[in-house]
Amino acid sequence: MAPSVKSRELVIPYIHVAPAPEADSGAVIGQSMPMAAMFMKNKLLSWVTLITAILALLNSGGNSAAASETAQSPFVRILMAVVSLGVCYMDLVVPGSSGIKKKSTESVVEKISETIATAVSSATK
Repeated sequence: MAPSVKSRELVIPYIHVAPAPEADSGAVIGQSMPMAAMFMKNKLLSWVTLITAILALLNSGGNSAAASETAQSPFVRILMAVVSLGVCYMDLVVPGSSGIKKKSTESVVEKISETIATAVSSATK
C-alpha cells in the first residue's frame, strides 16, 4: 500500500456559524389580528387570536433572547386576545342601543304610516 500523504497542517477545523434570524411575518399578523377582531366584532377571529396567542406562549419556551425585537411578548398577545374576546361578547354583558333604536324606529314608522293613511283617506272623501 502507498503511504498516506495527508498532512495535519492542511486540515481546516469546522467552525459553526449560526444563521441570521429571519424576519417573522407571524409577528405582524399576531399583533394585528386582535385589533381586526375587535373592529369587525368577529367572534371566530377573536377565538383564533386567543388560540394563536396561547400557542405563541407555549412555543416561546422562556427563551426571550431569541424573540424578535418587533414581536410582542406572549403575555401581551394573550392579554390582547382576551380584550378582543371581551369586545366581541360585550353585547351579552351590556346590551347595545341597537334594540332601543329598532323599537323607536318602528314606533316612528307606525306614526308616519298612520298620518299618511289619515291624509289619504281625508283627501279621497
